[in-house]
Amino acid sequence: MAAGLNSVHIIGNVAADAEVHTFQSGAIKASFRVGVSESYKDKNTGEQRDSTDWINVVCWGKQAEIAAQYVKKGMQIFVDGKMQTESWDKDGEKRYKTFVNCRNFQFLGKRENHGGESDSDRQYREDEERRARYAAEAEADFDLGDLGPPLDMDDDPQLSPGD
Repeated sequence: MAAGLNSVHIIGNVAADAEVHTFQSGAIKASFRVGVSESYKDKNTGEQRDSTDWINVVCWGKQAEIAAQYVKKGMQIFVDGKMQTESWDKDGEKRYKTFVNCRNFQFLGKRENHGGESDSDRQYREDEERRARYAAEAEADFDLGDLGPPLDMDDDPQLSPGD
């Protein structure tokens, strides 16, 4: 039988701060939900529609410690993991929960700060302002006389064979 592949990559926004549980054994588990949105055109009405899937994510160990401290509502995040399903009986009824068991995650810089501007947007704006200042300073210091005399492009130098 061929080996299978269970790999999940998601990018989305965190629904709420990570919830943390520490077990008697000392193991740490952090869980949070990630909303993954997509836009599509409704075939019947032609209207633009949005759809969001909410995906449960579970982290263990060091990843859980980091998630507990830094994963906050509204943050854009990339999650790498594998899909898992747990099952249990409740009142004689079989229950299931499917989630992504996180191997790794990375923040993508969309956490809203107090000004309503994301950290990455603020950094981009500051970089653009800095570039504009440098360009204005360079232009103010530039003098066409610095280039020397104009080149005479009408001359056609004669090259001898072998040059």
